[in-house]
Amino acid sequence: MQAEDIAVITKMVADYNHMIDSGQAEAWADLFTADGQFDPGLMPAISGREALVEFAGGLPVMIPGARHHITNLSVDVQGDRATATAYLQLWTKGEDGKAALAMTGIYTDELVRTADGWRFSKRSMASD
Repeated sequence: MQAEDIAVITKMVADYNHMIDSGQAEAWADLFTADGQFDPGLMPAISGREALVEFAGGLPVMIPGARHHITNLSVDVQGDRATATAYLQLWTKGEDGKAALAMTGIYTDELVRTADGWRFSKRSMASD
């Protein structure tokens, strides 16, 4: 079961990136618990579904062409709780129209198994 949980969480982390980059705010917020929190580190933490939807809906406008890439994902499962960390690269379109590295950092996650599957209870980002 633990290997299956890790595979599900790994897919969820990848879906998170696709959803936020493509403006799927509702689907992105669904990856969090109802009282879930995202702490982007560069601004105050965002808590609760409504605030998460608003944040994700605005990201494509704030950071046009954003592409979140993660590497070195490490997931640890303990029953109905899990933790994860991953390195982050945020790419955008540079002024010349070519991809440009905008930021690097690390995600630190707290996840819980709910009736709807694994969800982030808290995701924190720290930029390098």
